[in-house]
Amino acid sequence: MTQPKIEGTGHGIPRMLYASDGSNWYAVLVDSDGHVKVDVVTSALPTDAATETTLLLIKSYVDALETLLAGGLPAALDSGALKVKEQSPLTGFATSANQTTMITALQLIDDLRAALGSVNTDDLQVDVKTYPGVNALLNIPFGYNDRYAEEVSNLNAAAGWNDLLGTAVPAGEVWVVTAIAGVNSNRACTIQIGARGGTIDVYAISTTSAGALLWVAAAPQLILKEGDKIVGSFGGCTAGDDIYLRASGYKMKVA
Repeated sequence: MTQPKIEGTGHGIPRMLYASDGSNWYAVLVDSDGHVKVDVVTSALPTDAATETTLLLIKSYVDALETLLAGGLPAALDSGALKVKEQSPLTGFATSANQTTMITALQLIDDLRAALGSVNTDDLQVDVKTYPGVNALLNIPFGYNDRYAEEVSNLNAAAGWNDLLGTAVPAGEVWVVTAIAGVNSNRACTIQIGARGGTIDVYAISTTSAGALLWVAAAPQLILKEGDKIVGSFGGCTAGDDIYLRASGYKMKVA
């Protein structure tokens, strides 16, 4: 390969940079600042590298978004890659009207809670108010007050008929007799048991053949008001017989 010739320049300093293509030497060009000039003849892109076309497409999308964000949707955007249209509410979604109805119902529940009392953690406190006089006005018994149980006996009965009477119901109470029974411990006799109101006896059960020591019993629903008593009438007794009358139930207070 022929050696390069060093040639002088206009300002007298030799140009010292040469390059070879394998056959010949060539002077390397520089610009007026002394920078080496390089000509890129070919440049193969790597796999999946962005092309000018791809970059221009991305730029068009970015420009369109900037326009949208700037305040308004141009008509041109409704014909290309970006389509924005008004959508109808999906099936099952809450509407404004339904939400208003729900708020109204919740307000009613809250008003009811406030009316019932105060809320204490997880407990709803309810104020229970009484109204004196309503039972007297309706003339009905109201409310369990106590258990009622009573036994009346005569351990020296007279010959013939004998009556056993319970305690008179006091004022302000009603007694409900749910079980009543009578017996002659010595011999068979007639037994009639029930309630006495004033001078009237109402029998829950009556028998003419009750044997000695055999209880005659009934499970009535006798309601005794003030002054009423349970009653047991024993007929056919012999002097000195032992007779018994028992009853049970419950007491109620009335206004």
